[in-house]
Amino acid sequence: MDSLTRQIEEFLPAARKLVREFVGVLRKQYLLGKPAGRAKSASLKDSKFFGMWRDRSEMADSVAYVRELRRQQWSPERHHDNQNPS
Repeated sequence: MDSLTRQIEEFLPAARKLVREFVGVLRKQYLLGKPAGRAKSASLKDSKFFGMWRDRSEMADSVAYVRELRRQQWSPERHHDNQNPS
């Protein structure tokens, strides 16, 4: 018996079951060339998150909104203030 097999045999039964399942997934994916349980990609538009901010007026121009967030977060003044507390 090789070292890995001996180590696995020392595991509790529940852990050995997980190892068997994991090895099964690896075999399907890498030895048999089949994807391991991949689901079809759903359309992002069908997601419940799509459009969740559509009523937020400050996000009407999302590019400008993100640019302003970054400016506020990464401005030199902000970093200067955080480095020298009063």
